[in-house]
Amino acid sequence: MRRLLLIAVIVLAASYSMQAAGQAGPAAPEVTYAPAAKMPDEARAVKFQGDVDVRCLVDANGKVQLATILNDPGMGLGKAALKQVKKYRFKPAMNNGQAVAAWVTVRVGFTIY
Repeated sequence: MRRLLLIAVIVLAASYSMQAAGQAGPAAPEVTYAPAAKMPDEARAVKFQGDVDVRCLVDANGKVQLATILNDPGMGLGKAALKQVKKYRFKPAMNNGQAVAAWVTVRVGFTIY
């Protein structure tokens, strides 16, 4: 029987500057679709677990245009997380009622049960 893999996705708030006193900045993108990442074989073989933070540029259509690994615990987890995050879909950031591109950080957790 295969080991179950839990993928925890936590969207961390992106930092925005305030437009004007009393007005909030753009709303950060929100994950709407996050397929589970496959645990790399080399990590599974040694029961290696960890979290990978990936910084993503989400366009006005909610698709990831650029992604970069912020921290990689090794054993192929960073590469697996990056591959999956590029498949994610988001509710785009909104600014004054308009969808806009924005950066967001996503955490992908790999756990073996």
